[in-house]
Amino acid sequence: MGRFIGVMLVLLLAVRSAAAGEACLMHDEGPFHIEWGGQGQVLGARIVSRDPRWELEEFDWHGTSSVVCKTCADDQLYGGFLWLALNGPSRRDLEQAVAPGATESRMRRVFGTLRSDFRAEGDAVAAAIGTLQGRGRVIAIRDPNGRVNDVISLAVAEGCVELFGILSTKNGAELSPDRLRAFASAIEVERYQPGLEPVPPPKRSPSGEARRGPEPKQRKSFR
Repeated sequence: MGRFIGVMLVLLLAVRSAAAGEACLMHDEGPFHIEWGGQGQVLGARIVSRDPRWELEEFDWHGTSSVVCKTCADDQLYGGFLWLALNGPSRRDLEQAVAPGATESRMRRVFGTLRSDFRAEGDAVAAAIGTLQGRGRVIAIRDPNGRVNDVISLAVAEGCVELFGILSTKNGAELSPDRLRAFASAIEVERYQPGLEPVPPPKRSPSGEARRGPEPKQRKSFR
């Protein structure tokens, strides 16, 4: 009986330890970084650009960052929006995260109510940003006037950290998943130790009211 109780205690401690490892409790967040508690310490991850052509900017006050490559060719990925999030691996479904419905939901955070039809262009493919692994998928967006713009929906993760993205060309031209390669070599999610390394400020800090969206001409192409 005593041996049985001892075995049960060991199993219970193992379960609690596993649950604690997946707690992913929020500590702090911003457009470019996220921090969480785990294993008795605070951990951090931030979005960084490894290519000076790709500029990171704070988009608004809701944890959204924008990324743009002003000198990239028109048929290459030109820019998009990125979100860092926390989630336990056991609750993660990256295949579903790049489905048309999930992509539309994320785009509503940027553009508000959309009057467009979202459909998948082919299956999701393997994608990676640094050590974060996941899925990428081309999504075609048809507006009420019949115009179609392609975007790439991206969802990658490692441990507690998830990165989601909506990426496009300058004019919404037809895309294929292999366009992600150049982007993946330019952008990375870097781990850091909070308190020891300061979180870098955005290149351009918003002044006055928070920016709520891109210029009207850019917004129109997604509606």
